[in-house]
Amino acid sequence: MYVAPELSEEAAEELTEAYMGMRKLGTGRNTITATPRQFESLIRLWEALAKMRLSKVVTLADVKEAVRLMKVATRHAATDPNTGLIDMDLIAIGITTGSRQKINVLVEAIKDLFRVKGIKYAVLYEELKKKMDGGEASVVELFTEVELRDALRILEEDNIVALYGNRKMPLVR
Repeated sequence: MYVAPELSEEAAEELTEAYMGMRKLGTGRNTITATPRQFESLIRLWEALAKMRLSKVVTLADVKEAVRLMKVATRHAATDPNTGLIDMDLIAIGITTGSRQKINVLVEAIKDLFRVKGIKYAVLYEELKKKMDGGEASVVELFTEVELRDALRILEEDNIVALYGNRKMPLVR
């Protein structure tokens, strides 16, 4: 039996309020906690919940359950392990806002170090650690090896550096 459930008035109001509430959670932290794509997912969830009951009407309970499921899934998938905050960059681009900012600082620091041509990766890593510890970028915690490799990849894509030799410990020019 095919059922195409319609949204009841009270369910529509709850859906609007819940979605707008989810959007407002990110205000002031440079994070958005609900996107239009997630709104579409909410629609699919409440429709599926109503269809499971073979109901022609989406109830308030269906919308509340869809919102609960969305919040749990978002919290699980988008929580930054360092801050404990929901960071949609983790879902959208695969890295947290904090990591992206550190990578940008690293890119600039590497550009500064490249007044000398050709530097071994291990030397570059140590020089950057000294530079970061030296207070020039004290707001940024020390970077990880992954963040350094991401910064080098960005610079290589922009033809600012070239990586030669061993992939694990390349010569950077």
